[in-house]
Amino acid sequence: MFDSFRVEIPNGEARLAAEMLLPEAALPPVVLFAPSSGLADSDGNDTDVGFAPLQQLAEGLAERGFRSLRFDRSGLGRSTGEVTAVQGATEDFAVVRQFCRQQPELQGPLVLLSHGEGAALAVLSAQAEPVAALILIAPPVSYLNDLLGFQAAAEQALSASDPEQHRQVLAQLQQEYASKTHLFLLRPVLSLNLSLLAVHGEMDWVFPTHEVRLLEQELYKQELYKSGQAKFTSHILPELDHWLVRTDHWRSAQENLLPHWQVDSAALDLIAHWLKDLA
Repeated sequence: MFDSFRVEIPNGEARLAAEMLLPEAALPPVVLFAPSSGLADSDGNDTDVGFAPLQQLAEGLAERGFRSLRFDRSGLGRSTGEVTAVQGATEDFAVVRQFCRQQPELQGPLVLLSHGEGAALAVLSAQAEPVAALILIAPPVSYLNDLLGFQAAAEQALSASDPEQHRQVLAQLQQEYASKTHLFLLRPVLSLNLSLLAVHGEMDWVFPTHEVRLLEQELYKQELYKSGQAKFTSHILPELDHWLVRTDHWRSAQENLLPHWQVDSAALDLIAHWLKDLA
């Protein structure tokens, strides 16, 4: 069981809308969700997502004993103010982190959790101010044009294939992507000295699973990770998609707006177990 509290965080003349989830018997650490890019709200809903994957993640972790806070960026969801670019999102995140430090209910080691494009913001925030750990779900770490090319190829090939062929088609696309050289652009993560968990679904047609392997390759070039001073754990989960929903076929943007898709409980168990080990 857990309680849910909606709060408003002052942000200059505007307000950032946020939600705290507080279990009855809370465990450390506290999980702060990094906002994604684009127009996604704190629940993870956007113009092509309607089943609130981030809300499901937060509620699943709360059921497993972990406190969390997630928020709407300026001008999105219930937050006021103007929609901002990367710099504004970074400033929003700094304001929310300060709010967390002031709340008795959110005291304890802080873990930043990101999904998709939110990885860059989480990494930059951890670089600016230390945290206990990072959780990166489906993190993009290489050149944007390469990723957009993969997305376009995946959508074209999967939409033209029968559903029973989707897994095979996507595996071939993933293999082709991995066979090419890709620039590693998430370089700020290499300077961090913390525990890091990366989780990626095998059936991800948005970002290729090779991104996690590329992240691992780059991290283990660093003495901190080679020596074990900083710890990196990665999981590529079979039959899960970009949002950690169990599936064996691709969904169109229209299908992805349906509210009944569920974040996989095994993925939630894995993340919760890692957080318990961290504590």
